[in-house]
Amino acid sequence: MQARLSYLKDQNLSSSVVHLKDASLNLYQEYINLVKKHHTEVEACIETVSLLLVEQAYCQLHFYKYEESEESVNQALQLCNLQIQLTGKLGKRTIYQQKDIAQLTLNFDSRSVKLNIEPSNDIYTSEFFKPD
Repeated sequence: MQARLSYLKDQNLSSSVVHLKDASLNLYQEYINLVKKHHTEVEACIETVSLLLVEQAYCQLHFYKYEESEESVNQALQLCNLQIQLTGKLGKRTIYQQKDIAQLTLNFDSRSVKLNIEPSNDIYTSEFFKPD
């Protein structure tokens, strides 16, 4: 995958190269659009697009595109109908810790996780898959 390759090349350099950054970010979006347009099986398409969106978000974080990264993650969560929430609690990270300290935790609701589509052969039944 060229998007991943451009991203990895940029990571190995001491400073970012604009060409690799732009290529990587644009190629991820092209792949997502291609999968949405040409995939025939809806469930596999949703899974693929969700994974691509999360990978795109990671790439966007590397290039300091925080708002775009958050948007990509939110699209993936909406597509999978998954709800997450950052929270905290007291706990010990190692067996050697004597007292509890604040821990960042992630709560997610997996009881109602289902694909955000209606039963149909039409791939564009989900709001996310409406053609541009």
